[in-house]
Amino acid sequence: MSNVLGLGDNTIDIYVDRGMQYPGGNSLNFAVYAKKLGAQSHYMGCIGDDAFGLQIEDALHAEGVNCPRLRRTASETSWSRVRHSDGDRWFDGSHLYTVEEYQLEKDDETYMGLFDLVYVGVNSMLDDKIGTIAGASRQLSYDFSDKYTVSSLGRIAPHIGIAVLSSADGGSEKAEKLATQVASFGPGIVLVTRGSEGAICLSQGEFFKQSIVKTDVVDTLGAGDAFTAAFVIEHLKGTPIPAAMQTAAAFASEICQVEAAFGRGRKATAIPASNRLKKETAT
Repeated sequence: MSNVLGLGDNTIDIYVDRGMQYPGGNSLNFAVYAKKLGAQSHYMGCIGDDAFGLQIEDALHAEGVNCPRLRRTASETSWSRVRHSDGDRWFDGSHLYTVEEYQLEKDDETYMGLFDLVYVGVNSMLDDKIGTIAGASRQLSYDFSDKYTVSSLGRIAPHIGIAVLSSADGGSEKAEKLATQVASFGPGIVLVTRGSEGAICLSQGEFFKQSIVKTDVVDTLGAGDAFTAAFVIEHLKGTPIPAAMQTAAAFASEICQVEAAFGRGRKATAIPASNRLKKETAT
C-alpha cells in the first residue's frame, strides 16, 4: 500500500448562488483522493482558528485522512467564492492560502521522509522551500496548475520527479511542447491535464495520451486533482503509464458526479464579499 503526503494548501469553496460551502484545495484534494484510492494518506497544512478551518479539519477526519501535523494559525482560513451560470463556473473572489506562520522545522523534514511520495500544489506558497522539501522527500510531485512561467519552471522543476501542469487551450501540439520543455529541466514524468481534451504524459521521451471518460457531470471542480491523484497512486504501484492514465480518467469521471471536490458541504452562513472576477468554463 502506498504511503503519501499532501502538503500545503487547503480552502473552502463557497458556492455563492447555492448558499453552500465545501472543503477543497489542490494538496488537500490530493490527500483525500489518495485515501479514496486505497493509499495510506496524510495531510500537513495550516488552517485558521475559525469555522472554515473547523470544516476542513472535520472533513479530513471524516474522509479518514491522517493529519497529526495540521496546524492552526492566527491567519484566516483560505476561501474562494464560486458562481455557476449556464454550465460555466465563475471564481469572483478569494483569500489565498498563506504560510506566514508556517515554518517548516527539522522534525517536519524527517516526517516527510516517511512517505513514498510528497505532493505539493502551486497554491501552497511553498516554492521557496521546494529544495528543502525535495531533499527531505523520497519522491516529490508538484502541480503547477496553469500558474507557471519559464522562470518558475526553471526554478522548481529540477527538484521534482513528477510534474503536473494544466494546459486546456492551444491543442495537443502546445501541450506536448510544454511537456518537453518541463522535462528538459529534469522531471522523469510530466503530466499535462487538458480539461475536456483529456491528458498527455511524457516519460522517457515517449508521449502517452488519454481521453476523458464521459459521465453525467454534476460538478467538474476537482476533476484535474482526481486525475493526478489516481495517476500518481497507480504509478507508485508500478502500473504502466497507459493503464495508469486509464484508471485516472475513470476516477476523475467518478469525482465529476460529486458536488464540489468531494462533497462534505455545509450551508454557508457568512459569505465574504467579492474582490475579483474570473471565469472558468466547466467542461
